Amino acid sequence: MTQHNDIVNHPAHYTSCKSGIECIDIAECLPFCLGNAYKYIHRAELKGDALTDYQKARFYFARASLNNEKLNFRALAFIERVIEFRGGAVKEILLALCENRVFRPDYDRVLSLLDELIERIEHDNSYSDATLDNRPT
Repeated sequence: MTQHNDIVNHPAHYTSCKSGIECIDIAECLPFCLGNAYKYIHRAELKGDALTDYQKARFYFARASLNNEKLNFRALAFIERVIEFRGGAVKEILLALCENRVFRPDYDRVLSLLDELIERIEHDNSYSDATLDNRPT
């Protein structure tokens, strides 16, 4: 059966994760800025301009840090399931988001990874998230 793209209620850029978890299921579990940051990370390679989405994610992660926004059990469980199906820089960012078990994300690490990713996209016209899987460590 072919699934039709409902661009209002279930757009493909929010429902295409192989985990089966829709972006809104995670975003609505989070405080405002952290939820928006997650939304932009989730959709970045799927809707239009990835660079702009990563820049918006960075903006909201910085605001979430200032507001001391935290993850909760439900959001953490959802994000950990999504991580299993992501790769490259997005996986690294999501891992950094979840690695502090006190539920306050390691915002410094998340922002540093986003800065690195944004800089790489700005300077590499042939960017794709998959290329970051093979970068030197």
